[in-house]
Amino acid sequence: MGMFLEMYVIYKNPSDYPGKYVARLFRNSEPTSQCFAVETLDDLQKYIPLRQMHWIERHPKDDAVILGVYV
Repeated sequence: MGMFLEMYVIYKNPSDYPGKYVARLFRNSEPTSQCFAVETLDDLQKYIPLRQMHWIERHPKDDAVILGVYV
């Protein structure tokens, strides 16, 4: 069984979910089909194991709709 890095990229108001906060799961920098779209940033806590993850702010060169990443 191989090792992989799992991360959730957090978006605010992306074009495919206008007005929503979105968490998309990536494995080894590849997107998966797992995606959550909710009304508030706090609502994402229901879907992401935050206690086990570390928050990284978006890089200035990232798309403006990206808030950051949970790794």
